[in-house]
Amino acid sequence: LSVVVNEREMHFPLDIDIGLAIEKWGNSSVTVALAAFTPDGECTALSRNVFVFIDAETRQPVTPSDEIRRNLTRLAGAPIEDAHIRDAHVAA
Repeated sequence: LSVVVNEREMHFPLDIDIGLAIEKWGNSSVTVALAAFTPDGECTALSRNVFVFIDAETRQPVTPSDEIRRNLTRLAGAPIEDAHIRDAHVAA
């Protein structure tokens, strides 16, 4: 499941910053929020995504490993400069 709200257009070339936050951990899923910001700090897009972890063979939901949880949590807690995306384009 993914929901995206575009607040305004951005045009190439433009450096943007992406903010990432984990909103909720489930037994077999994680809800992640993302926000795109212009260099002057204006929020231009918001996204909420639910990712379900599945077994590759059975295609059934599984609990993510502690390593996956640690790595996603670490990524979400990284300084915004570490998540910087260059020359991105977002259109409404």
